Amino acid sequence: MTASGGYNYLTVYRQRESDDFLRSARAAPPFYDRLTRAWIVVEPDRCRELLSAPGLLPAPALEHYRNMPSGLGEAFASVAFAFEHIPLSMHGERHAEARRRASTWIASRHQALHAWAAESLPRHLAPLAQPGRTELMSTVIKPLVRELFATLVDVDLPEQLAFDEVSLVFDKSIGMSRRMRLEAEMAALERHLRDRMGPDASDDEVGMRLGLLVIGKDALVGTLAESLSHLFEAHAGQPLGSIVFPKLPQRTAVPFVERIAATALRAGGLDLAEGDRVRIVLQTYGHEPATEHHRFFGAGAHACLGRPLSVEVWAAIAARLAGLSSTVEVRRYELPLDSYVFNVPGVFEVDVSR
Repeated sequence: MTASGGYNYLTVYRQRESDDFLRSARAAPPFYDRLTRAWIVVEPDRCRELLSAPGLLPAPALEHYRNMPSGLGEAFASVAFAFEHIPLSMHGERHAEARRRASTWIASRHQALHAWAAESLPRHLAPLAQPGRTELMSTVIKPLVRELFATLVDVDLPEQLAFDEVSLVFDKSIGMSRRMRLEAEMAALERHLRDRMGPDASDDEVGMRLGLLVIGKDALVGTLAESLSHLFEAHAGQPLGSIVFPKLPQRTAVPFVERIAATALRAGGLDLAEGDRVRIVLQTYGHEPATEHHRFFGAGAHACLGRPLSVEVWAAIAARLAGLSSTVEVRRYELPLDSYVFNVPGVFEVDVSR
């Protein structure tokens, strides 16, 4: 099978054949896929070059809302507000300023996050020490990341505040009813932030925190789930305490990123016309040596702002699990096929034994 044949490039990243696709495409040249209307690039060196190419800009996700027949208007006001404060949706000096604001804030929360991890991770990871069957998304991973992000943005995020779908803001394939639910979740989250932060909080302060939740929460949830499931399956039958945990996550929740050519240019061996779309498959680095796993976080002007936090959280989780004597067997792991942005499993069920 050729790299370009037989796969659906909307869904292959979250199906069982993804490993076969990645193995066959990693050494293949880029190819154009008519379904996604994009060049598909999997070869690692080309991916690195394209991520750093200055003439390639992130896909303008907000345009999908502005181009709807109903228009953006008030119907998607909170979605628009979020995009206005997410660095990934910006360019130039505005982008640089938004990144500075977010990175400065993340750095300022380091001590609080470190204290949270020391106090809370043993409680969150306790189900992995207790014999029996457990569903890790609901009992471990989602609660852990929700509490972590509450600490990051310095605002409580109570359970009744539903925002499990806010990352779908980047998904251009969802229907109108789902977009309306997304807007409702985003509006409730924005109101909650404004209420907790008080009347003196500026739009930039509220928007920065909203942006961190939108672009960071599901990415970390999925990265932890993907990496832990891979680790448990690769070491089936071994007690956690006997596993040498890698320093970095081995898998990513972000299967690919898309870039648009701002002008005609040549990059990564491609001759691109203005407006050409390039899909850079980050999953390829899961099939590289461990020294390449840091490339999950991208490169160039739009590299992941949350890399230091993600690495530190993974290291803290790994250190805690390495001290357990239990054995974990994956019983059921399912990625939804109706989400085209992040790989976040709907089910991650394991058996824990001693």
